[in-house]
Amino acid sequence: MAKKKVVLKVKLNDPKRRQKTLQIAAGFPGITSASVEDDRIVLVGDGLFDPVTLTNVLRKRVSCCVELISVGEEKEKKKEEKKPAECIVVPPPPYACIVPDYGYDSYCTVM
Repeated sequence: MAKKKVVLKVKLNDPKRRQKTLQIAAGFPGITSASVEDDRIVLVGDGLFDPVTLTNVLRKRVSCCVELISVGEEKEKKKEEKKPAECIVVPPPPYACIVPDYGYDSYCTVM
């Protein structure tokens, strides 16, 4: 099922009214997430809920002006797979000479 995104415009001056509206909207069957942005409520859910019925329920239970602004498909964000950093092995230059260290100095000191 495709996810549906619904945007409602609600006059939310009172914090109690905002909380009640959000509880009613989030408790509606088929809604998976609800958020408030300024005077708008953004609802995301599966394709089983009816936005017109939700708008009418909010108008009756909250007794305020509720407008249905938009209904559409939710655009899913594509997650890019992170590739691990590749280690590149660089061979030593051909002229490098490795001399073993035997733990003594190559010069003599006389006392």
